[in-house]
Order: sequence, then C-alpha cells, then structure tokens
Amino acid sequence: MKKIIWIGFAALTCLCFSIHACKNPAFEPIAKTENCSPTLKQIAKPFRWLIENRGGLSFLSSCYLVPSHHLCPCARKSEKIINEASRTDRFTIERFELLVEESGTTLKGVIYYPKDWNRDDRSHCILYNNSNGSTLSYYFLKGDLGWTPGEFLKLTHCPIIMYDYSGTGLSSENRTACIFKFRPTYRSIMEDGITALRFALEKFKTTTIIGSSLGGAVAATALAELLKTNHPADSPYFTRGRVQFISLDSFTATSSVMQPNCPIISSWIYWVIGGYVDAVAPMKMIIDQGVPITVLCHLNDPTIPAGARMADLIETLPHAQNVSVIYSQEAIHAYLTQDMQQRLALRFNYSIHH
Repeated sequence: MKKIIWIGFAALTCLCFSIHACKNPAFEPIAKTENCSPTLKQIAKPFRWLIENRGGLSFLSSCYLVPSHHLCPCARKSEKIINEASRTDRFTIERFELLVEESGTTLKGVIYYPKDWNRDDRSHCILYNNSNGSTLSYYFLKGDLGWTPGEFLKLTHCPIIMYDYSGTGLSSENRTACIFKFRPTYRSIMEDGITALRFALEKFKTTTIIGSSLGGAVAATALAELLKTNHPADSPYFTRGRVQFISLDSFTATSSVMQPNCPIISSWIYWVIGGYVDAVAPMKMIIDQGVPITVLCHLNDPTIPAGARMADLIETLPHAQNVSVIYSQEAIHAYLTQDMQQRLALRFNYSIHH
C-alpha cells in the first residue's frame, strides 16, 4: 500500500511540475533547448519530456487519443503491404524518411506517382494528413491507392505525399530516450505535420494540403506554424501562392468532440492530460493570410458532433473570399463522397490543370 501511495504521489508531483512549467517562464530553458550544446540537450531531455507530456499522462492517454499506434499494422506488416502493392506498373512509389528534430523521431512515408507521371515534373502535389486511427498501409490494402487519398487522386491526377505519424505504421519503430517504444502524443503529431509540410514545399512548386479528421487539425497547425515566419520569396518554405488547404470532417478542438456540452471544463481536463488541440486559432490565421481554403463537412457525421465541426466555426466568422464550405448529407466520416467529388471537380481542374 505504501508503495502504491508513493507512486501516486510521485506521479502527482510530476504532473503539478509539468503544469506549472508550462506557465512559468523560468522553465523556458528546459522546454526550449535549440540553442544549447548537445550535452545540455541530453541532460534536459527527461525534464522536457515531463513538461511536454504532463508527467506522463499524455503518453498514457495517447492509447485512446491516437489509437492508430496499437490498432493499425506495425512497421513490418505495413512494409509488407506496401511492397506487395508496389509490384505493379499502374503507379510508382518513392520512399522517404524525415528526421523530426524536436522529438528526435523518424518520419516514414511515400510519394505516390500516378501512371505515366513524369518524375521530373515538380509542379504540384498533394500532402495528405491521416485521420485518427488510420495509417498509410490501410490505403493500399486492395493493391492500388484507395479510400480518401484514392478519391482525391481521381480528381487531381498528381503525386500524393503520405506519411505515418511517429509511433504509428511505417514510423512505429521509433524509441524514446529510454528503452521504451515511442508513443505518439498530440504534440508529437503536430511536429510530424510541420516536418511533412516542409518536405512537400521543398519537393514541389505548389501543394494542396489535405487533412481528414485529426489530420485537418494537424494540417492547419503545421501551415499556421510556417506562416508565422516571414520567409523570403526565394525560401523553399515561402507559401504565398504555393499552397491551398482542404479540411475534411475536421474539428475545432479535441475537447469539443468528446464533451461538446461542457467546453470549458473539458478543455481544461484535456489540457491537463496533454490531449488538448485547438484548431481554431490556426484556422483563423490561415484565413487572415489569404490561403485558399475549402472545408468539407458531412452533416450526418457519426464521429464529429454538431458544434465541434470546423464548418460550424467557419459559418460564425466574417465572410472571407478565400474560404468555401461544401456540405454533404451522407452519414460517413473522413471520406470524400461522390457529391463532394462533383463539387470539387471543376475547382481542381481549374487550379491544377490550367
């Protein structure tokens, strides 16, 4: 009993330390170690982990908040599925690995090139950010690219960059600073999104950033993060005129999805456990920057309740010329249904092929 009480006390102490550190500027050298020597970074790493992961709560809650790391195929099985799909002349797959500097993890993914696509053509691509509970190999279960990325491929006929969040799918073999297997948190997923977006902008002249469900929040946060820095026109990360954003069945905040009737209390609880993601501020910033935005929303979405949908937020904001909303009556989540495809077809034909 004493041991249990001691463990509980230690966990509570770590949690209080973490919450206090998030607010106290005195802990900024621990939370931000970019300018420190490699030795100091290694020393500060455990403390930084405690701060960012709320003493371990967000690490544990990821089993529920980011279930793809235990519900979807691991790296070995994902590799097998993608390797089998690659044995075809209908498309070409290019593999890539990216270092996520802040978390020290490796992000793995593929660039899918349609048949007869000139690999020297770097004019345009899609960057697809996965929904919660999905990994890259899931889209290749039937051999060719399917599900939502496959539907977007029908519209755009251009390369699609896809990746698995650190700790999931192809990227599931990452380890923590200790011997434990890396588990994704909402913070690590946002870092993954930023890394993937940088990669897309480095490889292609223009990019359509697509995020489904959780991926919509990841995409919005990543794009807003790049927009915060005023990159010069010759920088690979210069975004003006180079990006457009499509959000499919995304949410305003994680707490609104789970507890739509208690926004203040649920937001505080989710912040405490490290699972709070606010997509509202990033979306408003993207709108203010004039980025072309299309929000796709299924009115009978069984996963995201009314009031928590990104489309609901858009409707409350002042009218902006760069934002449009497309609704569907279908009762499905994070899938590009036929009626949505028809509405998007003319827009893609104009913006990409002309």
